[in-house]
Amino acid sequence: MRQETMNRMKAVLTAVAFVIFLLSAGSSAKALAQATPAPGVEAALTNADVARLCKLDLGDEVVIAKINQAQAVDFKLDTDSLVNLKEQGVGKEVIAAMLRRTSPPPQRLEPSTIPEIPGSPKVADSQADVRLRTKSGDIELKLRIGRRVSIDIAVNTLHYFEYPYAAAETRITEPRPILLVRLDDTPKASFAFIVKPKPDKKEDTRSVKVGKAGMLKSGSWFIPDENWTVSYDATKEEPGLWRIIPKADLKPGEYGLFVGGELYAFGVDK
Repeated sequence: MRQETMNRMKAVLTAVAFVIFLLSAGSSAKALAQATPAPGVEAALTNADVARLCKLDLGDEVVIAKINQAQAVDFKLDTDSLVNLKEQGVGKEVIAAMLRRTSPPPQRLEPSTIPEIPGSPKVADSQADVRLRTKSGDIELKLRIGRRVSIDIAVNTLHYFEYPYAAAETRITEPRPILLVRLDDTPKASFAFIVKPKPDKKEDTRSVKVGKAGMLKSGSWFIPDENWTVSYDATKEEPGLWRIIPKADLKPGEYGLFVGGELYAFGVDK
């Protein structure tokens, strides 16, 4: 009888051990599956991966292309991590590409609908509130929403608004263009500036530098660095509609009206 009881206990213990083994094996398999990328899925690109690629001397263009093409990234871009990347020889253009890849997509600010400007061509379902007046008629300038990018260089932090496309679609030859702008307040109070964006053909972007001086003075990041702006005269055409004209002829290049981070771009050709 005693022997029979012991045999039953052994059988129970064996069954329990087997169940524990199965549960443990299942957990291990699940953990392994989670840690191992599925076939065809590349592991997220990390700071260490970028630093290793840069040390191979492949060139910034190749590393940036890899950052842009990666299926997923897991970058650490706090101040200490940026310093560490710089110390490992990662260039500022590569760091900027890492920041762009991890920045959230900018939220589009819906512009207010404005009445048709007299003498300008009608545009179906137009949302434009900035028009460029030329000898051949008014041109609606397309709205571009930028994203603010901050880059730490040594003890300084540089701030930019970055926009897609290195060159504006709208091109004119008049050196002193007239901008017709619908604003709720005066151009000065609305932080409206004629700016000279810097094009980056390699990245197919253009950027506007914003300064700390404007932030400290007005509490707004929407103040471009004064070296990136063009002086202009503004006159009121009618309530809410302003005529903005540069004080001097514009040299060939990229320009735009910068209002609260939004850019209405145009280019001046010879």
